[in-house]
Amino acid sequence: MQQDAEKHDKNASQYAGRWIAKMRNEIVGHGGTPEQARHAANATRHKETPEISFVPMTPPLVFSPVLNNILSAFPTDIPIYLVGGAVRDLLLSRSIHDYDFILPDNSLEISRQIANRIGAAYFPLDSKRGTARVIFTDEDGVRNILDFSTNRGPNIYSDLKDRDFTVNAMALDIHKPHELLDPLGGASDLNKKLLRACTQKSLIKD
Repeated sequence: MQQDAEKHDKNASQYAGRWIAKMRNEIVGHGGTPEQARHAANATRHKETPEISFVPMTPPLVFSPVLNNILSAFPTDIPIYLVGGAVRDLLLSRSIHDYDFILPDNSLEISRQIANRIGAAYFPLDSKRGTARVIFTDEDGVRNILDFSTNRGPNIYSDLKDRDFTVNAMALDIHKPHELLDPLGGASDLNKKLLRACTQKSLIKD
């Protein structure tokens, strides 16, 4: 029994940062979202209901001290996603001073509130598209840029799929940093050092 459990844990580790679908302790599907994992499982086991779970990153992703210091200024009752190059650089353990956030709505109002709470400068960039920038200088004298936008589409998944490259199409809910949203396999491409467009029209649209 212990050997079976160890074997399962080893198999699951292959899918770190992804969602897996299990049936009778066997992994039968995986994906960058719970829906993708469920769909993959149903393709071969359509009469059974899989158990969906997330395989945590090892080691877990850790926000920078600068970002951790200001997170208390963010509202806790709505999902706010760190997206794009910041997530990519987080996976690569690079220093980050330019952050992009996606909100479901009211991005201008919320970003202004955050700027006021942390004593930062606020600049609306595109009121029609709900895009704003917050700039502040940290204790080390380094300027940090926080860009806030509203979803491009009905949800975060549609926003990610509308980006340029898969390595820039990942997201983290700041309230759930252990769960990587990676609907297009960007983490795998990053590990393989592969630059792949999200769609055939990605570069034209970008």
